[in-house]
Amino acid sequence: MWCFIKHPFGRRLESLSVVEGGIIRSHLSMRFWLFLCRETADAIVTGRGGQVERLVVAALEISSSTTQLLVSSRVKASTTSKCLAGLENAAKEVSKMTGKVVAAANNASSTDKQLDNMDFAKLSFTQAHKEEVDTQVRVLELEAQLTAERMRLAGIRRFNYSNSAEFEQVRPRRCSP
Repeated sequence: MWCFIKHPFGRRLESLSVVEGGIIRSHLSMRFWLFLCRETADAIVTGRGGQVERLVVAALEISSSTTQLLVSSRVKASTTSKCLAGLENAAKEVSKMTGKVVAAANNASSTDKQLDNMDFAKLSFTQAHKEEVDTQVRVLELEAQLTAERMRLAGIRRFNYSNSAEFEQVRPRRCSP
């Protein structure tokens, strides 16, 4: 089975096997998520409004892409390949580091939320009721936004799945077996 690599402008560059296509696709995915992770972390550190949740998603996708790359490489490489052994070690390290990034991001997020907690004992009955209504409205707005974003995500995934055979060409580095 063969898949065709297409240039972004639609020209066919070369045909590769499905396994090679999977390796290239996982590499491109990893490259994208690494860029997003770096940009998000930079925005968070410099105070430009980066979202911790975006950092967590990017880190988890990096780990997923690394696993996909490893699985695709296992199919293509020989079992005694030094590059495959190095890739397996790197995948383990990526998984460990991803766990650390996610844990640190969740810890920072929970610390921020604890600082935002309000002391309700100081509120009058009317103020507390107003806060309750405002919070309920905010929850309903967020639920509607979440539903819309889930539908958007499903559409993006549907599009990506139907167009998964078209991606840019990357020249993989050759390793000795």
